[in-house]
Amino acid sequence: MASNEQRTARTRAALIKAARAEFAANGYADAATTAIVARAGATRGAMYHHFKDKLALFDAVVEAEDARLAALIDSETVDMPDAYKSLMHGIGIYLDNATSPATRRILMLDGPSALGWKRWREIQSHNSLRTLREGLEAAQTQGTLNKKLSVTVAASLFAAALDEAVHVIAEAKNRKAARSDAINAAEAMLEGMRA
Repeated sequence: MASNEQRTARTRAALIKAARAEFAANGYADAATTAIVARAGATRGAMYHHFKDKLALFDAVVEAEDARLAALIDSETVDMPDAYKSLMHGIGIYLDNATSPATRRILMLDGPSALGWKRWREIQSHNSLRTLREGLEAAQTQGTLNKKLSVTVAASLFAAALDEAVHVIAEAKNRKAARSDAINAAEAMLEGMRA
């Protein structure tokens, strides 16, 4: 028999999963809490027990989505000995996943507008932006990138460029070509940061 703590964790996870589906399908503004609780097989009371309001639930979804993306990048790059190649591989993973319609809508379109830039950036700073910062630091440590480079500033600039590339790729008529162009541009930016 499951403990109260286990049931609580399962209900919370079910609400986040259901909310992700609803926010991805309809966007934050048009997502209905009634549809979310129905998808989760929960009650409105259960939802409001776990989350203050729809915005708090959306915050949890954005956090989970960005954490999922960061974990994917971490798992795919952890065993790569060449930090520069690892960084480029991580950038490709980010672009491939952030351009998916659900992830783009949640993280790139609704995330900043619903949560505000400060909270959205805070979420990124310990998830996807963290992976980028760590990749740049590793490349700098291996001597690939300039030692005088401020990794914090470089990561912020690079993240902004990658986020914009996500929109360019997603809106392109030829997404494959747009992705290739984005990878080439990212590599050119990194070349400019070389030691």
